[in-house]
Amino acid sequence: MSEVNLFDLEYKKWISELKIKIRSTQIKAAIAINTALIHFYWDLGKMISEKQTAYGTSFLEQVSKDLKGEFPEMNGFSVTNLRYCKLFYNYLANHPQIGDESDIVKRLSKK
Repeated sequence: MSEVNLFDLEYKKWISELKIKIRSTQIKAAIAINTALIHFYWDLGKMISEKQTAYGTSFLEQVSKDLKGEFPEMNGFSVTNLRYCKLFYNYLANHPQIGDESDIVKRLSKK
């Protein structure tokens, strides 16, 4: 087997294309993760909005405690973040100029 000639133009072009492909894939993965998180935060905000009045004033504190206990390695389940999820859902759901839920999800997915 012969040694790779690092000065070979064909090899340099190939490795350059490979690096571009890796970076492109990393960006696509990050976008997919962010899209999934936006969908999750939307759903979480909706679920909180639908249940909070039924469970009283300490609802968010209890949800935060339960989620942190079940998923200690994850961030994002503080009372403040749960409130933000609720605000995110309520803001988008209550502004008809933005569109219906499916339209909102489509728009958020494109960004």
